[in-house]
Parts: sequence; structure tokens; C-alpha cells
Amino acid sequence: MWSSALIVALLAIGAASMEAQGARVTGVVLDSTRAPISGATVSVDGHRDEARSDSTGRFALAGVAVGARRLRVRRVGAAPVERAIVVVEGRAAEVEIVLDALAQRLPAVEVSAASVRLVGVMGGSDFAGRQRMGGGTFFSRARIDSLRPRRVHDLFRMTSGLAVHSLPDNQVKLVTKRGMMGVVSKCEVALFLDGVRVPHDVLAELQVDHVEAIEAYGGPASTPVAFGGTGSVCGAAAIWSRR
Repeated sequence: MWSSALIVALLAIGAASMEAQGARVTGVVLDSTRAPISGATVSVDGHRDEARSDSTGRFALAGVAVGARRLRVRRVGAAPVERAIVVVEGRAAEVEIVLDALAQRLPAVEVSAASVRLVGVMGGSDFAGRQRMGGGTFFSRARIDSLRPRRVHDLFRMTSGLAVHSLPDNQVKLVTKRGMMGVVSKCEVALFLDGVRVPHDVLAELQVDHVEAIEAYGGPASTPVAFGGTGSVCGAAAIWSRR
């Protein structure tokens, strides 16, 4: 027969082990029509792992520490969501997240006697024309393939006017370099995805294989009008996705 002291000790060890393992956080990611969203990144503060929603919108994170936590859900093209949750030992926290699509701005239209064209559209005289004019750093798909970066934001480390500032939860921000010595400032670069301005959270979601081209400008003097021109105080970066 086991003594009562031994039983208490075993129970204490089991409770400590369960606390170390943490609890599960599960849930589903939906859009405003209640359709499942796949590929959304789900993270919980203080937890090193992330989860991605599957084709049914479901996700699961194991070993989350018990207590009050902040859950964050991000996906390209959708407004990020942050939710307060309470993780209880021995019980799976079930969460439902609804992501709203980011408002899409229509590109401007230039009209002349000879032609009508969209400003900021990838290809044709836009990207190629800006590349010929210079003033920025350009990455075609062929150049991206030759450089073989692990992450999209690694490419911006190769530009002369921009720097990558690392943040918690695998997030990054693009900032401009200032001065003759290339001192990194806190001036946040305007970021565009397919001609639409987006938050820097997008950088953590994009895969290199999804990018067709990139162009980056380190200051207002070199930034094209399509990306803010002289009004873009900290410069601009544009990412064009593969179609």
C-alpha cells in the first residue's frame, strides 16, 4: 500500500507537470460571411509557437501557459485581430475569430490624349519604367530567385536606404536610414502590396514564392508619385504578388 505522503507527492508532481505542459487553445477563423479562412497565423503572447488555420479555418496551439493571455490573428489582406482569452488548466480554450477584409483603394488613373493607364499596376511601363529611371532598389523575380532569400523582408536588408527593425512575435517594420553614415531612424516606410497601402504586419505573412517583384525608395525625393512622392517622408516600398 502506498503511504498518504507518497500519494500527495505524486499528485503534486503530476500537477506541476501539467502546469509545465500548459493547456490547448483551439478555434476557428472565419470571414464576415462565416466562410472558413485558411492560412491565418495565430499566436498567443508568451508562447513561442504559432499556428496556421487549415482549409476548414481550424487551428490549435498546445502547451499554452494558463492565465490571462492575448491571442493575435493575422492574414494578408485582412485586418489583424487581437483578443483577450483566459487559459484554464485541463480545459481547451475554444475561440472563434472573424477577420474583416482590408478596404481596398482603387489605383489612380492617368488620362492623356494618347492613352489611359493605371498608376501602380505591376508590369508594362510602370515597374519596368521606374526601374529604368532608377532612384530606388529593384528586385525582379529573376533577381529574387538568384538571391534565394529565406524571408521577404530579408530582401529589404539589401537596399541602401531602408533597414529592417525586428519586433516581438516575429514581426518586423521597415524604417528609413538617415544621414551620411546610414543611421537607422524610427521613421516608418510606407508599404504597398499590389498598389494598396498595407500595415507592416503583412511582411510576416508573405512567402518569398508569392512575390513577383519589389521596389524600395529610401526617401521622399526618390519616391514615385504612385507611392506618395514627396509626401512620403520616410520613403516607400512596394511588393507585387505573383498572379
